[in-house]
Amino acid sequence: MFAIKVLLKATTLTFLSAFVSAQNDGVCSCTPLVYNWKLDFSRTCSRSYVSITTGEGTGIIEASCDIIDPNIVGPSVTDFKPISIVSYQIIELGLDLIPVKVDGQSNVTLSNESAIVFSSLTAAKQNVTSGGLQASVIGLNKDKQRIQLNWIVKYSNLCEILPYSVENSLGWMVFMANVSFTVHSSNFRHEFILIPFRLPLLLGTWEGPKDRYLLYRE
Repeated sequence: MFAIKVLLKATTLTFLSAFVSAQNDGVCSCTPLVYNWKLDFSRTCSRSYVSITTGEGTGIIEASCDIIDPNIVGPSVTDFKPISIVSYQIIELGLDLIPVKVDGQSNVTLSNESAIVFSSLTAAKQNVTSGGLQASVIGLNKDKQRIQLNWIVKYSNLCEILPYSVENSLGWMVFMANVSFTVHSSNFRHEFILIPFRLPLLLGTWEGPKDRYLLYRE
């Protein structure tokens, strides 16, 4: 049986999503299976850069982002723009916000526009639902002083609501496309892929209330 999917045509950063309806007694989630971030050292935690939508009716209930001076001794840091990343840690949280997976690297040298990739525990275990994500990233400024980016997000786990959009950022980490995500509950699980806008068999178009959609079959 052919699967009909819907391509949401927005800007040049068009990507695939799928419309799945679910009514169940369990949690429904559209969190990524694999996270891909690009480093952008020009960004900060100011509201002009943190573009993630939070609150009621969104995929993220709340988000916190901060860039701090982690040094206990030595001169105070005044330059919070890194020239490289030397370590990072990503922590996936369960529904009770207790860590369910920890991953990262130390003694690395990541430059501007380098990638950080994190595979969610939900990719390996179907009965796991992610409740949030936390990151801690250590960088060096031009004076070789350590600076630290910390952020945390708490997911709403609403059905059909993706928590991130392309180019969403938290500090130096920019969320990129080509990310798998899953829609699952106690009753079903289905995986989709976000890909750039290139399609073979176009079936036509459908006008939604706000966006124009292209239908295709695979």
